[in-house]
Amino acid sequence: MFILFVTALYTLQLGVTSVDLQCFQDNNALDWFFVYKLPAGKSSHYLKPNDADWTVAADIDAQQQPIHSTMEKYFGSGTKQNTNIIAYSNYPPHFKFELPMSPGKGVIMAEDNNKGFWLIHTAKYFPNMAGTTATLFSNDKTTKEAAAFLCMSYSDVNLKAIAKIIDYEQPIVYFTQRSAAAAAQPFYDSNEIQKLVNGLQKYQPIAATSGEGVRTLTQPGTVKIFASAPVAYSSGVLN
Repeated sequence: MFILFVTALYTLQLGVTSVDLQCFQDNNALDWFFVYKLPAGKSSHYLKPNDADWTVAADIDAQQQPIHSTMEKYFGSGTKQNTNIIAYSNYPPHFKFELPMSPGKGVIMAEDNNKGFWLIHTAKYFPNMAGTTATLFSNDKTTKEAAAFLCMSYSDVNLKAIAKIIDYEQPIVYFTQRSAAAAAQPFYDSNEIQKLVNGLQKYQPIAATSGEGVRTLTQPGTVKIFASAPVAYSSGVLN
């Protein structure tokens, strides 16, 4: 089972009003960033819009680094309960073994009817939503192996389209949270999010493929993102 991402590295700075739930590096709101963590430790390199080359970071979870800056918007908030969250991984926090299913790993965080981000990664035990920003890389298995992280900022409409894409991968959703900001939550209660959270999608007994088009906040163009899953792990079959 695999997911193939076709992404464009945009060269435009984010030209929108800053909101908490999107990709950040230090105090700078970003359209996207890409982080590569080296094996055996926390050393990393990252790219962001307008960068001509990689930036070397000795400590991936230092306060000014992209992963810390982005996740701290949630963990450091006094209103964490007002965030919509879907986290998925085949190696969730506290699991002793890797689950032999979809290898997809990522997290969606969003404010209802606003903006949010999709953070795709390859790290084990990440992120532990019961922890803090300081404990994101505290597990030896998280730091032992190399890992990649791609964060992209989206509107809620595009995040719902992304939920459809992720659902084709049949991910293992290990943490969900519905915002408590208001009784009505159009984003979290949408068909796209509910199918992802509750595993409601049914598939034909052949490889299923999704190729949705989505746009990040600066909207330089539509990007196609493809996801597919083999029959072996299909959750259901249409009659």
